[in-house]
Amino acid sequence: MNKSLTQVSIATGIDRTTLCRIENGIRPLSQNKLETLCKYFNVTSDYMLGISKEYNQISNSKKIYNDENNVFYDNIKNLTEDQKEIIEVLIKTFNEKNSNREKNL
Repeated sequence: MNKSLTQVSIATGIDRTTLCRIENGIRPLSQNKLETLCKYFNVTSDYMLGISKEYNQISNSKKIYNDENNVFYDNIKNLTEDQKEIIEVLIKTFNEKNSNREKNL
């Protein structure tokens, strides 16, 4: 999944310049940012850090597009891959906001 730094920045809340510096090895990757990026790309930290070649997706977010019994399937099946990715980013963003809201209660 090739994403631009701007797309990743918007979806994760990590500044684009920071992402660029991390990518180029100028800035170290903090634990917090590592967790955020792993969640966004749906991979393990070992894969993100280059320790493992197995990306081991950590959730079944793609199931929403493939499971014919899923309530969203009929509405999503005809969308382009880009449109599906936008929906996935929105769902992740809403879930993170809800999780943060619950932590603050």
